[in-house]
This record gives sequence, C-alpha cells and structure tokens, in this order.
Amino acid sequence: MSEIFEPKIISGSRGKAVLYLVGSLALFWAGATIVPDTDFERVLTELGLVLFGLCLPLFGWLIIRPQSLRLNSCGFTLCGGLVCSQKQVLWADIDGFFVHNLPKGNQAVAYNFRPGAKTASPLTRISKKLGAKALLPGIWPLSAEQMVETLNVYRLQALSREPEQSSEPPLSGGGL
Repeated sequence: MSEIFEPKIISGSRGKAVLYLVGSLALFWAGATIVPDTDFERVLTELGLVLFGLCLPLFGWLIIRPQSLRLNSCGFTLCGGLVCSQKQVLWADIDGFFVHNLPKGNQAVAYNFRPGAKTASPLTRISKKLGAKALLPGIWPLSAEQMVETLNVYRLQALSREPEQSSEPPLSGGGL
C-alpha cells in the first residue's frame, strides 16, 4: 500500500506522437500537391497547409521531448513538451480528475480547482474556454479514463496519508 506514495512518472507516448506526425505529414503533402479549382478551395488548401505545417514541428518536438506528469505525495508537475516553466499543482488545491469531452468525440483529462486555490496560468485560461478549469495536455499512453482513474487513486491515497505524517501529540498547556 505504501508503494503508491513513491514518486511516479507518467511519460507521454512517443508512439502516438509518431502516428500524429505521420498523419500530419500525409495531410500536409496532400494539401501541397492538390490543385484547387476555385478560390474557396485554394483558401481551404492554404489553411490546411498552415495547420498541418504547424503540427509537423509540434509532433516532432513531442517525439524528442515527450511530456511527463510527475506525481508525488504533495501533488503533480507537468514537464516536457511545450511546457517552459514547471509548476506543481497541490492535491489539496483540486477537486479531482474527470474525463472532459472535447469537440468531435475527443477526450481529455481535466480537473477543477477548489475555491481560493491559485490558478493563474495561460493553460488555465484556455481550458476555461473549453469548459473545464484545467486540462492536462499531452499524448498519454493510457486512455483518458485510465489516466483519470490512476490520478484519482494516487491523489486520494496521498491526501489520506497526509494526516498520518503530521500526527504529533498536541502540545499541552496554554489552552483556553
């Protein structure tokens, strides 16, 4: 039972990043070789080239430097990928994790902060527009449901362990 409190790292999936890179490359190539018939098709083709052109370095970078989620008894830290500055989110500052349904049937791991918790970050502002207070970006090896279950179990056990660590006998005297 104590092994759950060992620091744990969940690394992003390089295999999924490779698949996304290959898919983006194929769509970029298709857009580059297509000859549009109308101005509308030309605009769509150019938008596709920009979109999939931006995906190529992104997924390439996620292969080189995959994201990781570092869990410990205090909270979690998102590292790697496009994360420039790491910030630990404390277990006590969140209500737990849940699966958030994104447009087109996609899913993400989301969580909400408790009232009064500090939440200022660019990702938080973007996540709020998508309907959750915070999302965990990344290409994880587990499904969204499996990630939520893993994170919630770890969080609940870490929180239940906290009082045991600081259970010292109360100081006597000086009472009311």
